[in-house]
Amino acid sequence: CGSWNFGPRDFDIKPVSWILDKFTEYWEEKFLFDIEKGEKPHEASLLKLDSSKANMLLDFSPKLNIEKALSITVDWYKAYKNKEDMNSFTLEQIKYYEGLSHFSESENPIK
Repeated sequence: CGSWNFGPRDFDIKPVSWILDKFTEYWEEKFLFDIEKGEKPHEASLLKLDSSKANMLLDFSPKLNIEKALSITVDWYKAYKNKEDMNSFTLEQIKYYEGLSHFSESENPIK
């Protein structure tokens, strides 16, 4: 038992600032956020999940690279914002995901 993490491959790990920039780019509308100045609690600039348990015991590997995962996440939030039928929209995204095969190391955009 215990906890399970499912995360990206190492070459898809990005700083939080990169994620925000991509999210803003995919949103395609003016997307404003403020970064507070001054004293505040420490927050990591890089977040990383340890997926080794899922990789080893479940043979888990991501089907999406980070850019596609963010793109379809933005699509979901846009649909929600536009008051679409979220049950149907979510089921369609699940169907899309289930139809994907695992991507290979050759799809690594950094190589």
